[in-house]
Amino acid sequence: MSAEAWTPELESTVIRGIQAGVASARSEGTVSPHLVALLHAGLMRLLAQRPAVELRCRGQFLDLDGTRLPRSDHDRAYTRRLLRSLRAMGLAGLRFLPELGVAELQTALDVLGKSGHSGDQWCEMSRRFQRAQIAHIVAIEAERGQSLHFPAGVGLGVHRSTAQSLYLEAAQLVRQLQSDLQRHEPVRWYAIRRLVQRMFDLLVEDDAPLLGLTCIKNMQGYELTHAVNVTILSLALAREVQLAKRDIEIVGIAAFVHDIGQMDVPAAIVERHGPLSEEEWATMRQHTLHGALRLLEGGPLDLVAPAALVALEHHLGLWADGHPRLPAGWTMSVASQIVHVTDTYDALTSRRVYRQRAVRPDQVLAYMLENAGLRFDAALVKSFIRLLGIYPPGTTVRLDDDSIGVVVRPNRTPERLHRPQVCMLLDGAGQPLSDNPVVDLGQIEDRSGGFARSVGACIDPDPFEIAPAAIFLGSS
Repeated sequence: MSAEAWTPELESTVIRGIQAGVASARSEGTVSPHLVALLHAGLMRLLAQRPAVELRCRGQFLDLDGTRLPRSDHDRAYTRRLLRSLRAMGLAGLRFLPELGVAELQTALDVLGKSGHSGDQWCEMSRRFQRAQIAHIVAIEAERGQSLHFPAGVGLGVHRSTAQSLYLEAAQLVRQLQSDLQRHEPVRWYAIRRLVQRMFDLLVEDDAPLLGLTCIKNMQGYELTHAVNVTILSLALAREVQLAKRDIEIVGIAAFVHDIGQMDVPAAIVERHGPLSEEEWATMRQHTLHGALRLLEGGPLDLVAPAALVALEHHLGLWADGHPRLPAGWTMSVASQIVHVTDTYDALTSRRVYRQRAVRPDQVLAYMLENAGLRFDAALVKSFIRLLGIYPPGTTVRLDDDSIGVVVRPNRTPERLHRPQVCMLLDGAGQPLSDNPVVDLGQIEDRSGGFARSVGACIDPDPFEIAPAAIFLGSS
């Protein structure tokens, strides 16, 4: 086969085509003939000089004839969705044969799209293909003992589905809030309070699933994920420092709406890729004042007043030397100090249009520790590190045996904050692990009395095509 016939662009066509076809069959009941034709043409190019092309699930990765996918950042979301879909159907992969026809491919996409989502974990896809007379696509079914979904981490599976539902509901409420304010409709204070109460209840039961979801970052929808992440982190931190339940609720509500003033910043400034001018920065800094004024337009005073204060103060800084400029001697409220910590953490660990590479979570915590007592309240920073550990959930780490994984749960024992639970993805040779075991680095070995493995370094997940959020997004 020529080098031109096997390219990332061709792989992209095939992966996107399969994912889009399955999703279309599932949601609309049919697949566009144009989409099927494009996918078929791509498969035929791959099959031109090969006896078969095999798409395989290998742990958290998809493998196309020995090539780990995705190779392009643009295909990352499609690859993860397709991997989740295949695992949900009980499939370890698909094998495509050269004699595959367009009509047969259309039928296969229909069968795949309508399978594996009715509650039956094992859909016996091979039999379904046989009944539909699909002979040139082979369903490679996973062994019954093999996990169907992304690894959950120790204990994560129990509350993970609830955490996902709450996260998605919160993101939708942020959209509704934005739409309401654009139409000058009142803030849905009681809907926000109910959501925050349910988040708090789940954090009390088990905080790991929700804390794990805060590693979801969406550069295009930053305002959605940022609002939800800061709410979760603020609730957890307020609980960590043992505020009263009513005060924790107030902190969560304020965190949810803390950045609402960003709506008044012109899109040309918010979406600017290059550096901002001094005048543009001055406009950007006005969002705290705009947010406070918007929130004061109406609603129950016991919710409005503290939320408006947090919106005003969350960039003020511990010594009131940030923005906006307030009278000398002004002191930030406790709620504002909490949101200041969590807002900074989530903002720095996110990609932005003006910062394509996020700062690693451990580096952000180190920065906060260096500035404890200067920019941030020292006690809050220490509590935040105790909450998240030295390596927060979602951090990609290389262990001292060269294996690679993602932190799923911190170790809350003070002397073992650097020994979290890690979902292992790659072995020491860089090969995907099919079972993705979760190892507890804080567990002492019986024989030696020491620890089996330790974190060697935090690493950038992108070169290894690792999507940390996917660990927390699988179905329970």
